[in-house]
Amino acid sequence: MTFADKVKCARRVLNLSQEKFAILLGVSFATVNRLENSHAVPSYATVLKFEDLCRQNKIEFSKDAD
Repeated sequence: MTFADKVKCARRVLNLSQEKFAILLGVSFATVNRLENSHAVPSYATVLKFEDLCRQNKIEFSKDAD
């Protein structure tokens, strides 16, 4: 599963718009859009925030899907 797929999945599980998801991650709407469409590589800080958000909401991704 790509990072783009994980972002899409997490956002849908949380039932959030790209704009609201961006606020939670501390990035712009455009960044979330680019991440979901594989047009951007996330910064290390964004990856850490994303992982923390997933952990807090008990969103897990299969290890073998990486």
